[in-house]
Amino acid sequence: MPNLTVKQVNILGKGKPSKTSDGNGLSFVVPNRGEPYWSLRYSFNGKRREKSLGKFGQLTLAEARGEAETIRAMLREGVDPLSLSSLTKHSGMTFNELFQDMYENKLLKRLERPCKYPIYNTVI
Repeated sequence: MPNLTVKQVNILGKGKPSKTSDGNGLSFVVPNRGEPYWSLRYSFNGKRREKSLGKFGQLTLAEARGEAETIRAMLREGVDPLSLSSLTKHSGMTFNELFQDMYENKLLKRLERPCKYPIYNTVI
């Protein structure tokens, strides 16, 4: 059952840093720096996750509740909303394109001594 009212949210938005629950994982967060925002905590495959829904002022309490319900429906269907952006970004890519993207954006940053001649160009 929802706990927050519009009046409470307006008061909290101008107050000290806090995280106030509205129920069912939806929270109103006032950070130390930056603008207040709506956040949804949920579990997916046994892991706790948190997704930002939108900033205060751009998303009303009713809209935040609606967005949270949409995400809960996705979770019931077995879809993790945090992985959706990654899926849409890489859809339609070949394996070589996907590997090249991963190599350039993730592996090069982690490898102590990356090879000068990337293996994705190698023909086997």
